[in-house]
Amino acid sequence: MQSKLPIHVIITFLGILLFLPFLGQHSLFDWDEVNFAESAREMLVAQNYRQVQIGFEAFWEKPPLFIWMQALCMKIFGINEFAARLPNAVCGIFTLNLLYYFGRKIRNHFTGIFWVLAYGGSLAPFIYFRSGIIDPIFNLFIFIAIYQLFKSEQLRTANENPRLNMLLAGLFAGLAVLTKGPVAILIIGLVWISRLVLNYRFVWNGFLNFSLAVFACFLVASLWFVPELISNGPWFFKEFFQYQITLVKGQIEWHNQPWFYHILVLLFLCFPASVFALPHLFKNTDYSGTDRIWSSYMRSTFWIVLIIFSIVSTKIIHYSSLCWFPLSWFGANTVYRWYTNRGVMPVWIKIPAILVSLVLGLALTIVPLLFANAAFQKLAFSKISDPSFKEIVTQNNAWNGIEMLIGIGFIVAALYVIFSMRKNKTGLHPAWLFVVVLVASVSISAIYIPKAAISLQGSYVSEMKKLQQQDVFVDAWGFKTYAIYFYTQQNKRNFKGEWLSKTADFKEHPNPKTQARLFYLMNLKTSKPVFIVTRFRYTPDWYFNGKFEKVKNMGAYILWKRKDINKPDIRLQ
Repeated sequence: MQSKLPIHVIITFLGILLFLPFLGQHSLFDWDEVNFAESAREMLVAQNYRQVQIGFEAFWEKPPLFIWMQALCMKIFGINEFAARLPNAVCGIFTLNLLYYFGRKIRNHFTGIFWVLAYGGSLAPFIYFRSGIIDPIFNLFIFIAIYQLFKSEQLRTANENPRLNMLLAGLFAGLAVLTKGPVAILIIGLVWISRLVLNYRFVWNGFLNFSLAVFACFLVASLWFVPELISNGPWFFKEFFQYQITLVKGQIEWHNQPWFYHILVLLFLCFPASVFALPHLFKNTDYSGTDRIWSSYMRSTFWIVLIIFSIVSTKIIHYSSLCWFPLSWFGANTVYRWYTNRGVMPVWIKIPAILVSLVLGLALTIVPLLFANAAFQKLAFSKISDPSFKEIVTQNNAWNGIEMLIGIGFIVAALYVIFSMRKNKTGLHPAWLFVVVLVASVSISAIYIPKAAISLQGSYVSEMKKLQQQDVFVDAWGFKTYAIYFYTQQNKRNFKGEWLSKTADFKEHPNPKTQARLFYLMNLKTSKPVFIVTRFRYTPDWYFNGKFEKVKNMGAYILWKRKDINKPDIRLQ
């Protein structure tokens, strides 16, 4: 068989060109990106690699594997945005190679090529590989575990023992748990059960192999939770699971969205794979054999993830991102059938393709106009009364309006491809739509996102970096942020002081040490200057105004300085 190494070399080279350049071009976004990067920084500063921390206090929302990866990159490349995002960039390069390899094994070389194009050439998958959030690596581990279950079924059908594949399925499931938590087991387990119901004879491969997978998963996950359990007892895990319940119940108000939220997110942000996948999501269009089995796994994965995160009240864009794998598989399948004359793409697909292209293109056109055009700003201000919105739009304006040409160009190119998709010599191949979206994704990453970072938090990050050079206390009031920690590079000493004796007074608070510190900075005599950050829409009362003076407006934020650090609140004496 001809070596496929040159193809992997090309994919790797293209992945490096797409994901690595200008990776640290703009600041990390608050919350998630800064959250994880700060946890990695604190690991290095505190030399505590066993426990995830924020503000040098235990942070139970996430397991440590992704944070370990970021900490390793920071150890090599320094504490910066590039190092924080590097694990996902490497993950992107590896994922594209893996998709080609899996596609070739499942069907053939061209399937692998189209799968790589469908995944890399869809909007969100490309952009998220240039981010610093957990989900790309979490999804990859789940995806590999599901593939190993598929291989186990294949081997069982051929009367071979799939022991190694079941072991690998458990191992990668354990890595997924170490990355983001036990929801990985829920998803993998439900996918396996769905196949068990459909094809019990070949999916169930014996109690020994099943136990081996469970043992491997537990063994990998125990590398973290057993030492933690021994050192600190069960309280950490109680808080961890309580937080997961909070997310399920939707008790974080601004995370709550309607049930159809993820349907729209996937349709628009996984375009064009999402549109090309539509004919395959409700029935198995493959005829028989390996293709049909794998498509069944992908269909189960898609619907299980979509249903779970549509039921859960807390909804964030990347919660449904595991669906990108099945959508890109089915999207590639449609293009492959077109390429090999094995099927005809339904004409009706052009309708959602046109609508999504128009919406995305208009968004890319309107955003620059909003920031650069006074008439658009006036119209927006008449509809939105939030004072923060006006500050974001009018301050730190990095936009000049010419960026709208990207949106216009996208609409023209996408519509040209869609209307030209015909089965004759003069028609364009639908795969060109992936190329159009890939060019748009590169433009968004290189132009839109850095400018959005400046508009949303440019002054905020800049002021925090200035305070990094000073020996001061910095904290936030009235909202949650992690940028104050990462960009002021506060050391562990700033989180250890006389307020620790007051921790018992805040034992009912989720973070008693952090709350005691904030109480100290706001009310008691301190050893160095105190700066407080609030949202721009925060309205200070007479008590706050008596203690703090405004230093600077920072777009959506305001920086305050305590007037007299030697004067405690007399009511607390």
